[in-house]
Amino acid sequence: VYKRQQYPFFSQFYPEIEKTVPKWAWLKTQYEGHICFHILRMLYCILNDEDYNQFTSEEQNIIKWTVILHDIAKRGFPSVPKGQRDPAHPYNSGVATLDVFNSLPELRDSFSQSKLRRLKNKLKQSIIDDYKPDKEELGKILEMAKDALKESYFCFTVFKLCLLY
Repeated sequence: VYKRQQYPFFSQFYPEIEKTVPKWAWLKTQYEGHICFHILRMLYCILNDEDYNQFTSEEQNIIKWTVILHDIAKRGFPSVPKGQRDPAHPYNSGVATLDVFNSLPELRDSFSQSKLRRLKNKLKQSIIDDYKPDKEELGKILEMAKDALKESYFCFTVFKLCLLY
């Protein structure tokens, strides 16, 4: 009932989000739209938290983008059987986050395209190899990300948070 009552409010933001995050359209089909709803409810709560205004503008941007992108590629029912977690979630969200960054001209020029490709290939290979996210694998990916995104503290921080959470 609660979700149904809030859906009209949150769904008004979907078209605007899809312009910047094209994967949002696909995400709406997962788990009956619950993941999109969860993301926007989280964003709403954070933006209305009294502590949020104590952060710098850059920190606020990192928080907002992390909330929007952290589950952007999370598969749910029907892609993953009901009651099961998506084991590829960190890797898929990492790829989707990098795709969003690379689609934005103001961010695209802040990192090496060849290093970005290698990082995305590593994430995709982790999906193909069905690696379960573990400390060693995630550590390797974070080192590659640190190198690929070293010119942008913002991009690296959002990527890291999306990968780990």
